[in-house]
Amino acid sequence: MVVTAYNSNAPTVPITTTTSATGAYTLVTGIGSLRVEFTDFPAGYFETQAGTDNGTAVRLVAAGSTVNLGLNRPAEYCQPNPPVVIPCFPNGLGSPTENVIATAPYSAAGNNPGLKTMLNSPSPASSASVTVGSG
Repeated sequence: MVVTAYNSNAPTVPITTTTSATGAYTLVTGIGSLRVEFTDFPAGYFETQAGTDNGTAVRLVAAGSTVNLGLNRPAEYCQPNPPVVIPCFPNGLGSPTENVIATAPYSAAGNNPGLKTMLNSPSPASSASVTVGSG
């Protein structure tokens, strides 16, 4: 990733460095106000949401400030087609052997019973998986 600082005393002369594999970097900027920009994120990484503990990829700071940027890699949090879990509420008293949870792939569309799996939960301590329809 590239980190570039523009000093308010010399805005046309950027100071640039590349981060290490761990994201560490140092810029010698002199005095004044700076605009710091983070660019060229590694493939698959994106800037995280800005908040109290993380700013955006462009910041205005004073010289001598520590400026960090949080990145995330969405592929690390979820597979491409995760299962979606849907609770089923039986009408009336129901029975202890009724199906209570259905799962289907996120990409499922329409009414295709072959794509869903029903989980039967006779007691909190055990459950059995039953595939409904043909996949």
